[in-house]
Formats: sequence, C-alpha cells, structure tokens
Amino acid sequence: MACITSGFIVTMKGRLFIPLLKRGEYFDVQLNRHVIEVLEGKKVRSVTITPTALSLCYSEKVDVNPTEKVYGVDRNEKNITFGDVTQVVQVDMRKTVRTRQTTREIISSFRRNDARIRRELARKYWRRANHRSDQILHAATNFIIDTASKNRAALAFEDLTNIRTMYRRANG
Repeated sequence: MACITSGFIVTMKGRLFIPLLKRGEYFDVQLNRHVIEVLEGKKVRSVTITPTALSLCYSEKVDVNPTEKVYGVDRNEKNITFGDVTQVVQVDMRKTVRTRQTTREIISSFRRNDARIRRELARKYWRRANHRSDQILHAATNFIIDTASKNRAALAFEDLTNIRTMYRRANG
C-alpha cells in the first residue's frame, strides 16, 4: 500500500500521473469517465494505492446553510433519541440487540469437537450479525441526517471521553 499526499498530477484527459523515484519518470493510470466527472472542478488532496484499489481524496467547497435549531443526539443500547425542546424523536434499535443476542445463542449451541471449525462458524455468524446491525444503524443515521437537514438543524453529540470512569465500582 502506498499513500501519496503530493507530487501527483491529474490531467484534463483523465490520466493520473504518479512520480517514480527517477526524476521525470511517471506511472500513469487512466481514470474512468465517472471518476473524471466526480473530480471535475475539485482539488485532489491525496492518492492511496492498494493491491486492489485506488482511492482519491478530494476537497470541494460546500455552501454553508445557516442553522435555525440544534438537535441533541443520545445513543442508548435500544434506541437513538434526538430532538430539541419542541420535538423529541426516538429511533428503535431493539432489532440490533435481538440480532446480537440470537447470534450469541446460536454460537453457544455449537458442539463440534474441532475448535477451528467452531471459530470459523462463529466468525461467519458474527460477520452476518455485524452486517445486519450496520444496515440498521445506517438507516437510522440517514433518517436523523435527513430530518436535521430538512429542519435546518445542527447536531450536538454528547462528549464520551472518560465515560469508562463513570461505570467503575465505587463511583458513588
């Protein structure tokens, strides 16, 4: 993997030139039409190259809309609550808890003698549960963002630093 933060060039014809160690020599990549359209008028900040992917980070100017409200957001195990003084909305997250509990029960029911097979099956089920939880969280956060943008509201999150100390024994 290589991350290049300066020295690369994106031409108007859709080629990405990356300098090599020798002066004047470049490695070039032809970008597809979609990437060229997305990058049009934007400043490319860095390029990351992996064996399977090419990632371009770019910046663009965004119009700042004035906010009229501030929504507070609180995440609990079974719901996400957001809102202000006039309106409070709870997004139900019990399905993620149920999915994780079901996965835990399924994995605890494994009775195979081979630990490697048990571990591989457990990974499969946890990957599946995580994927389902991610989908639910993604839908919930999209709902919150859409609601906030429609109502011209900013989002305020609680500070979670040092929260571990609150749950220690003898905290009062």
